[in-house]
Amino acid sequence: MKKIFVLVLPVIFSGCSSYSIISQKFNEPIKIDGRLDDWNGKLQYFKDEKMAVGVSNDSENLYLSLSTADKGNIIKMLHMGFTIWLEPGNEKGETIGIQYPIKEKGAMPNKIVESNRNSFGSKKFEKMVAKIKINNSEYLLINDDNFPLGAYSLAEKNGVKIGLGYKAGKLIYEIKIPKKGDKYFPINLTSIENGIITLKFTSIKPNRSITNRAASSSRRDGIGGRTGGMQRGRGRRPNGMPRSGNSNFTSPIDFEIKVTFTE
Repeated sequence: MKKIFVLVLPVIFSGCSSYSIISQKFNEPIKIDGRLDDWNGKLQYFKDEKMAVGVSNDSENLYLSLSTADKGNIIKMLHMGFTIWLEPGNEKGETIGIQYPIKEKGAMPNKIVESNRNSFGSKKFEKMVAKIKINNSEYLLINDDNFPLGAYSLAEKNGVKIGLGYKAGKLIYEIKIPKKGDKYFPINLTSIENGIITLKFTSIKPNRSITNRAASSSRRDGIGGRTGGMQRGRGRRPNGMPRSGNSNFTSPIDFEIKVTFTE
C-alpha cells in the first residue's frame, strides 16, 4: 500500500516559523522539471514567507515544490545558498541538509541589489536561473554542523533530483528525495520515530556588517523603510524594484513544516 503524508500542526521553535499543510496525492508521476504543471491547485501559500509549498510522495520518494514571486526570496535562493533540512527524529538523531543552489562565493545581498537595481524583472531573473543551471551543476549534502558531507552532480543517478525554473514571474524549485538511504544519501526516511519528519527551509544568513550596510542602503534609496519606496532625488522607483514592505533582501529564509507519515 502506498503511503501519503499529512502535515500536522507543529510546536513553534524559536528562530523560525512553523506551518501545517496536508500533502497531496497524485495520480500521475511527478516530473522534476522546474515547472508548476503537476502542482496546479495543490500548493499552499504562506503569506508571511511569501512562498507556496506543496508536498507529495509515492512508495519510494518524497516530493517537494516551492514557488515564490518575491524578489527578496528569489535573490536569497539563487545567490545566498538555499538548504532543505530533513530531521526524521529517529533514535540516531540524523539530520541532513540538501543545499542547492550552493551559496555564491562572496555573495552579499546589498551588492546583488545594487548591481541589479535597474533590471529587476522577468528577463533578468530568467537569465539568472539559466546561468545558475549552467554554472551550478552540483548540490551539497551537509550535516547539522554545516559540515559538507559531499558534493554531487545533478546528473548523477543517486536518487536526488532537483529542478529549477522561472515562469510567469515566479521562481520554481522542485526536488525529489529518496526515502531509503544509500551510500550517496546517508539518511533513511523509512525509519522515523512516531512517523514524523521535520522539514526546514533556510538560506544562509548574512553577517551583521553586510545586513547593516544593505539596510542602510535600502533606507537611503527607498527599498522598504519609511521613504515609501521613492528613490532619493527622483520621483519614481527604480525599474523593477519592489514597493515598500514587499520584500526583505537581508533577513534569511527560515521556516519549517512537520510531516506525519500515515498509511
